Amino acid sequence: MDMKTNSDIKETSSGDCKKYINDYLHSCVKKEFGLDISFGEEYEIMQNIVSNKFMIVPTFSDYIVENPKLHAFLKAHIAHLNKEMFASHIS
Repeated sequence: MDMKTNSDIKETSSGDCKKYINDYLHSCVKKEFGLDISFGEEYEIMQNIVSNKFMIVPTFSDYIVENPKLHAFLKAHIAHLNKEMFASHIS
């Protein structure tokens, strides 16, 4: 029997969550702007050391930062995801 450690479980959950977020952001941007962007390196999921809540932290590339409409669109979507997905999650 293969036992998973807490870090294995957290890593798996984080990977599943990141895939969901990537798919969601990709779909929204494709629909709104007609762009095909990979979001793997555009944000990180981190845990706040005070509240223990997880949150999406943007690490936007120059391509996104230099496109004001796309940048504002993604910031708004990430803020929404942080509020809806992670507001009540405490590990």
